[in-house]
Amino acid sequence: MTLQATRMRASEMKSRCSVALNSVNISKNRYTDVLPFDNNRVVLDPSAKGYINATFIKISERVSQFIATQGPLPHTFEDFWEMIIQHHCPVIVMLTQLVDNYKADDGPRQFGNICIVTKWIKTSQTSLILRCLEVNYIESKEPPLCVLHIQYPDWPDHGVPKDTLAVCEILKQTSNVPPSLGPIVVHCSAGIGLSELGWFRPWSNTSFAMMPLSMNLKTSFQIPIKRVHNVLYSNKVHATGSLLPSCLHK
Repeated sequence: MTLQATRMRASEMKSRCSVALNSVNISKNRYTDVLPFDNNRVVLDPSAKGYINATFIKISERVSQFIATQGPLPHTFEDFWEMIIQHHCPVIVMLTQLVDNYKADDGPRQFGNICIVTKWIKTSQTSLILRCLEVNYIESKEPPLCVLHIQYPDWPDHGVPKDTLAVCEILKQTSNVPPSLGPIVVHCSAGIGLSELGWFRPWSNTSFAMMPLSMNLKTSFQIPIKRVHNVLYSNKVHATGSLLPSCLHK
């Protein structure tokens, strides 16, 4: 089944994405046709106004749940980090360069009532940028949440990587994350992957939805395509259809 065959009509989008299309929330969406469904969207506590363009993806009980989300907009940075804290997300996988004039400085950064401190930063041999972040409310007396931030800045905006070395490194970094720690967050810019690549082209962003299946089946990264299709289609990650799919160690 092609992506085009799974795209929904405007009337269906309106009924199934009503929260995202609410006038209060619509400016929080990077694209007006890339929206989370009401039934599996990530819900923030009322103190954070309840809405973020993000979707839960559950593949198996034995591997971590995922959150597929858009790259945060300047006015949704605080919502993004609120989601990280509220849902205790141990890992963020970022498949894009820095945009919207955002700079990942080493020093403390503040977004509303939330502070992020970079404890260390390094670049792997596969060009991944790894950051150990401590995230917490500014006045909280609780220990900060430790988050491993994995950035793949060389992932092309319209295409696929030249090889799979960095992808395999991301698999290695995330494969041992216990589901009990919380969901792994994966985002590019839109939060749905490079949809023009189609469902099954090797190492498109949908490979990150395939990650937990590969880890679960212990088949040396072999990908069960039919099962991946069923999972993606049943989750209907966003209105357009496609998904991308502690500091744990140094």
